[in-house]
Amino acid sequence: MLAAALPLTPAGDFRQPVHVTGPSSQPRSFYVLERGGRVWRIHPNGGRSLFLNARRYVRLLAPRNHFTDQGGAFALAFPPGYRTGGPVYMLYTRRDGRVHLDEFRHGHPRTLLSLRRTSRVDVGGDLAFGPGGGLYASFGYGRDPEASQDPATLAGKLVRIDPHAAGAQPEIVARGLRVPWRFSFDRGRRRLIVADVGEAGFEEIDLVPLGADRPLDFGWPFFEGPRRRTRGGERGRPPALSIEHGPGMCAIVGGYLRHGRYLYGDVCSGRLRSVRLGATRARGDRSENTVVPYLVSFGRDGGGRLYAVSVAGRVYRLG
Repeated sequence: MLAAALPLTPAGDFRQPVHVTGPSSQPRSFYVLERGGRVWRIHPNGGRSLFLNARRYVRLLAPRNHFTDQGGAFALAFPPGYRTGGPVYMLYTRRDGRVHLDEFRHGHPRTLLSLRRTSRVDVGGDLAFGPGGGLYASFGYGRDPEASQDPATLAGKLVRIDPHAAGAQPEIVARGLRVPWRFSFDRGRRRLIVADVGEAGFEEIDLVPLGADRPLDFGWPFFEGPRRRTRGGERGRPPALSIEHGPGMCAIVGGYLRHGRYLYGDVCSGRLRSVRLGATRARGDRSENTVVPYLVSFGRDGGGRLYAVSVAGRVYRLG
């Protein structure tokens, strides 16, 4: 039996939107991050106001082409207990030629983490606060596949940092990732669900238990999906789901748990899919018979409502 199409309600048009989020203290509003660095607050009555303008800090190499230049703003995060005027956090490519995780307060950035940008593509990641108030961030591998295994760089890693501790250093949570573009928390099972964009053969959904004694290794660049790609290295932790490239899948976009199923999609086809996640493996992968053209992200606001984001300009609320 085919799943019914997910209801999509247009929630606004923007200039290359890339992310939707919102604090729990404002459950009826949501915030839209544009690739160029502007953040809009969408009020309960549908009106909008400019919340943050970081355009003078964000560097775009090709402002009109998201596919040849994958830089710009990637993700925005509000801390737990956010109050108006408090800090927010952004992951983006900055004009100094680096990928930055910065705290913004009153429109001005303070750098928490940064690494050199080595490529036009495959440098982006995601950002979110987890249980206990730690700030999690992911980074693409950039130009050098070996960077994903190098503990001296953040490239190809998922890390956690305490944004409030002076001089805090990032803790590597997972390595051996290629482009962990989007992740979300399965709080019931105390784990992260990471969608890792592949190269030529497979996309992955990876499961990262919270509180592990050491960083988990997901195998890149030695493995892609279930297959060995090159000599050396160990298998590490296999993906919960590997999706082979084809007409309906070329670059995975991770989403959220919805009614017991993990919702995700694909940039190229815009097709939405979902799957049930077990302890280490996924099952029941299916199409949701819904398409969002140029899908680049899913999002969740402070009230728990889910969104799908098209970098072509439109944000949709999922029914």
